Amino acid sequence: MSAGRAIEVLARAEIESLHEFFVSWFTAAEESPIEFSDCERAFADDFVLVDTDGSRLDRSAVVERLEKARGRTSHEFRILILDLRMVWLRDDTILVEYVEQQSRDGKITQRRSAALLRTDRNAPRGMVWLFLQETWMKPFSP
Repeated sequence: MSAGRAIEVLARAEIESLHEFFVSWFTAAEESPIEFSDCERAFADDFVLVDTDGSRLDRSAVVERLEKARGRTSHEFRILILDLRMVWLRDDTILVEYVEQQSRDGKITQRRSAALLRTDRNAPRGMVWLFLQETWMKPFSP
């Protein structure tokens, strides 16, 4: 497997795993034994999120928002990662684009995301998030 393909596979696994964690975290009961530290360590110190409303959030704001979201979503909440593709690759850093589809209380929303990730042997799953931009897509209709 080429180095580029290996990083692409690693990026896909990171994105899917982190979103699986989000579903577990957002739907968790208070007493659920879910560890937050791996989520927190997945973001680089200088991580930036450009949210769907255009606001720019640094790592500490994102981590704080995520910590407060534990158990705040119904148990029917789901996330699917669709159409993930590599946009750019250089050495140990990759830019990927994907569609994040959320299902919550019978409603489906989609956002197109562009994520910049870098390999990092100290990250929980071998990659760290550097930058993420999310953009709402038109309302989903099956």
